[in-house]
Amino acid sequence: MCVHSFGIYSSTVINNITGGSSPLSIVLGWSVVINAFYIPGTLLGTFLIDYLGLRTTMVYVVHTTKLVCIWILFCQIVGLLLQAATGFAMSTMYSHI
Repeated sequence: MCVHSFGIYSSTVINNITGGSSPLSIVLGWSVVINAFYIPGTLLGTFLIDYLGLRTTMVYVVHTTKLVCIWILFCQIVGLLLQAATGFAMSTMYSHI
């Protein structure tokens, strides 16, 4: 499975949203919105590693059962779909934002 960071495509997404001829302040604002998606996962990950400990977290990741792997994959898919839905909602509501 290959997972790409959403930030790789941010310039293309912003270019499509703004039409490619917007002022720098508008492009910067959309970049901030896209990069805000990283904050919840980072905070949750830091608290999880702090609570479980680094060694426990690494062992847990390496020795997961099939059910846990399926659950993690399901959560990743749901997260990706929610991110896509948010992007579509932002693009349809662009004139009102």
